[in-house]
Amino acid sequence: MQWMEEIKLRIADKNPEVVEGKIMKLIKDLGDNGDMKEVKLYHSAVVNNDVSVHLYWDTESAEPQGSAMGLCLVHVLREYGLISHSVWVDLKRTLEEIGSSPKRRGITANISRESESGAWQDQRWLAKLNFINHQNKEVKHMYGASGKEAKEFVTKAKAFYKKTGKAIALAEFTNPKGPFIDGEQYVFVLNLKGTMLSHGVNEKYIGQDFVDVKDSDGRSFIREIVEVADKKGSGFVDYKWYNPVTKEDLVKHVYFEKVDDLILCSGVYKEMWKDLL
Repeated sequence: MQWMEEIKLRIADKNPEVVEGKIMKLIKDLGDNGDMKEVKLYHSAVVNNDVSVHLYWDTESAEPQGSAMGLCLVHVLREYGLISHSVWVDLKRTLEEIGSSPKRRGITANISRESESGAWQDQRWLAKLNFINHQNKEVKHMYGASGKEAKEFVTKAKAFYKKTGKAIALAEFTNPKGPFIDGEQYVFVLNLKGTMLSHGVNEKYIGQDFVDVKDSDGRSFIREIVEVADKKGSGFVDYKWYNPVTKEDLVKHVYFEKVDDLILCSGVYKEMWKDLL
């Protein structure tokens, strides 16, 4: 599938040309990716401090949260000004692929073009497709993800960590406005002794020893995560945890995976999605 990643930046610096040079150097330093076809850098025809980076990909499927390279660029470029990050897929090709089963999915095509106040040089009409199974639409809108998607969330976090390194990854996993927090779903990271290294919704947990923390049923779930991750590399665990939305203890279904000396984890409140599927 052909898709494009767009990173828009409104540069705060008075010399945007300097920042544009840094962007191109950063892309070069990140190295070549066999799946990436092309990189283009545009600047606004109206606002001189607005630039847009386009990463063109050809992979089996698009990455809705962005590629590891794109996420790395967003993390680094954030210090230069206001930034936005979006993923777009090829409309014509995608419609051909799903043309045989239009009733199975809801298709939303959001076609946008910059207004005069924010026109982008050589801007093209692009379509962002959002595929939603009608039966699961309410679940995804209200509760975010299923157990399968918790695993996919960790997989994306792993790719980001491998691309950017430990320091940047741990900082981004804790960033409340970053791509690794989606509604009630987030990433938390443990070391092999059960110490919290990163947490998507509570930065105060970082550095604390969680290995003996128990859930509301008295289960040492962190110790279980650490032991299973060390022996098998990955797995799922269920434990009861307080849900701030429902204000009650619910079973949380968490996927975890050992990556080097870290354990990447993400979960979803199980009862909230299971009963609605």
